[in-house]
Amino acid sequence: MLMYGFDVGGTKIEIKIFDSEMNVLDSWRVPTPTNDYSVFISTVQQMVAKADKKFSDRSSVGIGLPGVIDKEGRVTTVNIPCLCGKQLLKDLVQTLNRNVGLVNDVRAFALSEAMARENYHSETVLGVVLGTGVAAGLCINGQIHLGKAAVAGEIGHSCIHATLQQKYQFPIQQCNCGLLGCYEKYLSGSGLLFISQHLGFDYVNTRDIVNDLNCDNPNAKEVISCYLDCLGQFLAQQVLAFDPDVIVLGGGLSNIDFLYKEIPHYIEQYLFGDLKSPQILPPQHGDSSGVRGAALAGRVENN
Repeated sequence: MLMYGFDVGGTKIEIKIFDSEMNVLDSWRVPTPTNDYSVFISTVQQMVAKADKKFSDRSSVGIGLPGVIDKEGRVTTVNIPCLCGKQLLKDLVQTLNRNVGLVNDVRAFALSEAMARENYHSETVLGVVLGTGVAAGLCINGQIHLGKAAVAGEIGHSCIHATLQQKYQFPIQQCNCGLLGCYEKYLSGSGLLFISQHLGFDYVNTRDIVNDLNCDNPNAKEVISCYLDCLGQFLAQQVLAFDPDVIVLGGGLSNIDFLYKEIPHYIEQYLFGDLKSPQILPPQHGDSSGVRGAALAGRVENN
């Protein structure tokens, strides 16, 4: 059986068709209907019908999208307003007449990386996305851990540690989630820019910081050192909570090669005794990890 993986974002819906070995057979994109729920459902239905007809198959469907998805399949997402509060899973199952795997995009990323060849024999894989936001997905023995309220992995909304706040005299920032001092405000892409400006530098985008870092610019090195200190403390908390075999980083900031060499040292500063950092790895499947993970989630629902 083939697998259909959907990557749903605020501007586009992408479908990829995978064979049983996770080879991509076809893919295409359409604009995301963000303001009309019935049109959204119809768009997904048409994409599935097109794939079924093209491959003469009735394949599993997995959908990854940004936001919080509860255990009833209700969605809260700022990117696609028409989905908020809707029982998306129930409606998709009814419309497509098959089981559907519905996961948030970060968990889809984590599942994809957990099932990657080099991580397949790792019992616990933590995927941490550092992009426009900060979140994680925890996979144990190849299965996504959801938790009682299906919010496991929303670690970007834990509060920055007092030692870091006092060390750098950070202001306690208001997060869009309604809480104060969330790590997301310090470790996301905009968080890196906040740190640079807080330290007195005039960077306007993360690309310039990375370019200067590659040129051994002392300002960029100071910014990244502060960022790594915060990230190390943050990841050390996850090590103590989950004790993962592997941590895989995703999102735009995961493309900073310097992180992988330096971050274990920063993590170990915040671990007690002789504890060591787990392996910290870049994503094996890059930007395609989310749609791969969605397809895998769909396969699980149809087994």
